[in-house]
Amino acid sequence: MATKLADSNIANLGSKEEKAAKLAAAEKEPAFKGAGQKEGVQVWRVEKLKIAKWPQNQYGSFYSGDAYIVLYTWKESGKNVFKYNAHFWLGKNSSQDEQGIAAYKTVELDDLLGGAPVQQRELEGDESKEFISWFGGKIRILSGGIESGFNSVKPTEYKPRLFHIKGRKENSVRIQQVPLAVSSLNSGDVFVLDAGMTLYIWRGKTAGMFEKRKGTELATEIDNERGGKPQQNILEEGQESDDFWKLLGGKGTIAASTSDEEEVKATKRAESDKTHVKKLIKLSDASGTVTMAEVQSGSLSKSKLDANDCFIVDSGSTIFVWIGSKASSKEKAAGYARATSYLVSNKRPANTKIVQLNDGHETAVFKSAFVDY
Repeated sequence: MATKLADSNIANLGSKEEKAAKLAAAEKEPAFKGAGQKEGVQVWRVEKLKIAKWPQNQYGSFYSGDAYIVLYTWKESGKNVFKYNAHFWLGKNSSQDEQGIAAYKTVELDDLLGGAPVQQRELEGDESKEFISWFGGKIRILSGGIESGFNSVKPTEYKPRLFHIKGRKENSVRIQQVPLAVSSLNSGDVFVLDAGMTLYIWRGKTAGMFEKRKGTELATEIDNERGGKPQQNILEEGQESDDFWKLLGGKGTIAASTSDEEEVKATKRAESDKTHVKKLIKLSDASGTVTMAEVQSGSLSKSKLDANDCFIVDSGSTIFVWIGSKASSKEKAAGYARATSYLVSNKRPANTKIVQLNDGHETAVFKSAFVDY
C-alpha cells in the first residue's frame, strides 16, 4: 500500500512550515543578530566549532589557520530592498571541521535572510576581485589562527613580520604574511617589514603604483594601531639599511619580478572555458538518498532546471549550485559538499570557484551558462 504524502516525513518539504522551521533554527544563532539589517560588510570567524563576530577594526584581516563568513549587504540604485552576497573564506591551514562549519553556517545565514544571498566559496590566495573590493581593495593574510589571533603584544616586544603586497589593479591587492627572509623578496613587488617600533616599506625596482600605495597604507594602519609610536622608513631596492638586512638574516640576492598571479589565473580560466564542455547535473533524494545524475551537456537549457531539486551547473571556471524553491533540506544541505566532491572526482583545479544561489536569485553570470536564459 502506497504511503500518502501527508503521512510521510517529506510532506512539509518546500512548504511554508518548513521554511518557518529553517528560519527559527537560524534565528537561534546569537552571532547572527542584526545580520543584513544595514548596508555594508559584516564578518564572523569560526572559533572552536562555533561562530563569533569578528571585530570591525580587523575587517580585511584573515588568519591562514581560520575560516570566516563575510556578508555584504547593499541596495540597488532607486530600490529600497536589501540584496546580499554571503561568502565563506577558507584559510589554507584551516581544519576540515572549520571549513565545514563555515559552509554550513553560511547556508543558515541564507535561511535567515530568506534565501536571498548568493553564496560563494573564497580560497586563500585566490580571492575574487569582488570580495577584495569590500575591504577597500586590499586584504591582509596573517599567519596563525584563533589560538594566536588575539595575543596582545607590546610594540617593543613585537616579533618581526614580513608582508608581501602584490596586485597591479587598484581593487585587487593582496597582503600576505611571508617568511622573514631575503628569499621572500622580489623586484616586482612591495614588502612591509614590521619590526614593532620600526616599519620598513621596501619597494622593488619594478613595483606598481598600487602596490606602493597599499604598502604605505599598510604601514600607516599598523602605525595607527600602535598610537603613532613606530617610525616609518621607505626603502627603495638598492638603498637598504644594515638594520633592514639584519632583520632578514643578512643581505642576499633579490629575485626577479614575478608574474601577476591574478592575470595568469584569469588567462588560464578564459582559455579553459573556451574548450570546456558544460554540464548540468541533478541532485535528488527521491530514492531516499541524495543521488547525482547528469541531465545535459554541451548547450544547456534552463528548461531542464526543476524547482523540486538542486542542480550543479559546471560552466568551466565556476561551479554553480542551484537550489530549487521546492528542494528538500537534504538536497540543499548536500549541494556544496557534492560540488566539492565533483571537482575532486573530475580532477578539476582545487581553486575552481563554487557559487551557490537560490531559485529566483540567479546572477547574470549564472544565466550566461544557458543558451536560452
